[in-house]
Amino acid sequence: MKKKHTPHYLFIFLLLLIIFLTPLIVAVALYNKNPLWLHHKTVNKGTLIPFNLSLQQLKLIPDRTKLRSFNGSWFLFYLNESPCRELCQKNLHTMRQITLALGKNRYRVKYGLIQAKTNLLRLSPLINKDSNLLNYTISKPELKKLHQKNGYFLANPFGKIILYYSSDVSGEDIYQDLARLLAISTTG
Repeated sequence: MKKKHTPHYLFIFLLLLIIFLTPLIVAVALYNKNPLWLHHKTVNKGTLIPFNLSLQQLKLIPDRTKLRSFNGSWFLFYLNESPCRELCQKNLHTMRQITLALGKNRYRVKYGLIQAKTNLLRLSPLINKDSNLLNYTISKPELKKLHQKNGYFLANPFGKIILYYSSDVSGEDIYQDLARLLAISTTG
């Protein structure tokens, strides 16, 4: 007569069930708890602008000395409410360095300064030295359309403003976002 070994087979079945279901249960539990060490859903360093705002809606007033336009190119600009002082000068230099670091893609990106229109608007010597810097002024009511102030903004080739960076952000963060956008973009 044959002996039945059901406890042995039952043990093997339960062991296999535990081995294959444990990773699934742990994965579901970790996914639902959303721990910080899991990969984030966004890869951009800047803040996405949730409202639909384009450069054409801002009614920018160009500097009389430069008639070049940013249409059809990515446009990285620094928005400044007050006259351009030390922090503004540093940020303009950072923008120039970012565009130079883009290498062969630097011609796809224009950069500029947009200042709030005041009676005491004077351009600093650094602004006048940089021939690639586009200068614009904006009126105070138009400035209120941008809910953030004194920072970097990035607009796509169609003129839609898509990203905001605070004025104390690292230039490397802007560079990484811009390089990624230029790599996947077919426009501009």
